[in-house]
Amino acid sequence: MKPVIMLFTVLMPACRDPRLMRRALRVSAVVILAACGGDPTEVEPETAGSVRGTVTDNSGATVANAVVALTGNAQADRTTTSGANGVYTFANVP
Repeated sequence: MKPVIMLFTVLMPACRDPRLMRRALRVSAVVILAACGGDPTEVEPETAGSVRGTVTDNSGATVANAVVALTGNAQADRTTTSGANGVYTFANVP
């Protein structure tokens, strides 16, 4: 039986009594939350990201082999070099 039909089957008799309706809604919410996944504390937040950009000159042309520095945020300074198309990336940035 499809979950929506099951929910409808449970809620229809409860519509006559507000107390039964509230109980049916609570049970439905628990079932839906259980079906969506387990414990929400199991999800770990992302603690690092990345920085990506393109080095260009005043005319808008990309600059190959440019040295790019990433500083600040109480972290050690990092450097990288842009590629042939001027793109640089810093991975695992806290």
